[in-house]
Amino acid sequence: MKVNGEQVDDRIVEVCWDPITEHWRMMRFRDDKPQGNHRSVVENVIQSIADGVEKDMVCAVAALVGQFRCG
Repeated sequence: MKVNGEQVDDRIVEVCWDPITEHWRMMRFRDDKPQGNHRSVVENVIQSIADGVEKDMVCAVAALVGQFRCG
């Protein structure tokens, strides 16, 4: 961001975890949000990512709510 001179201070960004590089990767600025998530929300999301989820679990829950069939 320093290269193109775009203002980055006091802006919210959306990130995703890159399992290959094991680093957070910036996806986009979230100028539509007036403030970021509370620290506890961020910590819970990070813990959920670390815990992971198996395909069988997703399929079982999805089948219960009738969203889709796995196969």
